[in-house]
Amino acid sequence: MKKRVEVPIQQDNGMSKVKMINDTKVRFSEMSEMASHLYKLVEASVIKFIGKGTGKNESPDTTPENFLEMGHAHVFRTLDTDGNKHTRSVAIAGHYHLLELEYDKNDPEAAPKIVAMSGPMQLVTKKVKGRTVQVDEPLNDYDYHTHDIAYVKSEKIQARTVNKEAKEFIANQSAKVPQAPAGVR
Repeated sequence: MKKRVEVPIQQDNGMSKVKMINDTKVRFSEMSEMASHLYKLVEASVIKFIGKGTGKNESPDTTPENFLEMGHAHVFRTLDTDGNKHTRSVAIAGHYHLLELEYDKNDPEAAPKIVAMSGPMQLVTKKVKGRTVQVDEPLNDYDYHTHDIAYVKSEKIQARTVNKEAKEFIANQSAKVPQAPAGVR
């Protein structure tokens, strides 16, 4: 005997009635508070290619008319709202800088010292062992500028956390989805 399937009743507004399968009790996730620190990488000069094409085979020494030296600055925040530590400045003028921080072991909320900085970097997609990955690479082979760093301020931020019940629900739901046969996508 076939199981009877209920057909949703169509409303005048084009919506269908639905049945709630669980309670609607509000479940708040916990918020954790942490310190996020803001720095400014103060103005420095970057050498930008302004000629036609990619400029891959050119340099400021060989074709100076195709390059422009210009001032720029970056900002850097130690944490994002998920609580992840950052190691890159914000990208400006087509590049960013990798930063190495030193935290005070005795005071976890103290602003860390920035102890090292890369030259201008870019994120490049490459194939490594058959997998596509993104890697940091130097922007070019003629500009190695860095910046002086100024501490701006610190803030207490509320880091987002994942609701444990929601995480379990999502895991259970994805386990119910049938897997496609091999070779079918």
